[in-house]
Amino acid sequence: AEDVGQVYVKALGTYIDADSERLVDDDVVGGAIGFGYALSEHFNVEFDMQMLNLDGDPSGNPDQDQTAVNLSLMNIYNRSGLFAPYLLAGAGVVNTDVDGASDDQDDLQLQGGAGVLTRLWGDRVSLRTEVLYRWQDASDSLGDVLVNAGFSIALGSKPVAAAPVVASAPVVAAAPPPPPRSPPCASSWRP
Repeated sequence: AEDVGQVYVKALGTYIDADSERLVDDDVVGGAIGFGYALSEHFNVEFDMQMLNLDGDPSGNPDQDQTAVNLSLMNIYNRSGLFAPYLLAGAGVVNTDVDGASDDQDDLQLQGGAGVLTRLWGDRVSLRTEVLYRWQDASDSLGDVLVNAGFSIALGSKPVAAAPVVASAPVVAAAPPPPPRSPPCASSWRP
């Protein structure tokens, strides 16, 4: 996973196991693109756009095109490891355009699930795979399973940790040297 303080982009392809009430085929139907920010060792925040083209089932039901925007929170474990599993929960708005319908429909969408980031090339690129359950508050409440796979790419340079501040000992001024000693005088008085 990207390091704390880094921005990243993601690009994912999507397979949908659609709710039977949608009357569409289960298939690879589109994907999502977006960006995120690593807030802390265990949390990322993400914004993405999802585009799905759902083909009507063989009985002649119409195709559906969906566009959604989502805001999600990721809870990441083992961020610095080769494999970084995570949980994800988010909310958004989905627009559904059904072929032949006079108007399209905007609905609330909630999604949640789990996935794993696998580092591929150093600290920049990760393979991302996840399984999400998506609930859409349409005229009939709909639930789909989305399987996403793609890449996450960290942008910018790695944040540099601030060097620890070391308190130095106070500087003590050196004592002035003692005044020079005069050589002993020979006494001119004699008894």
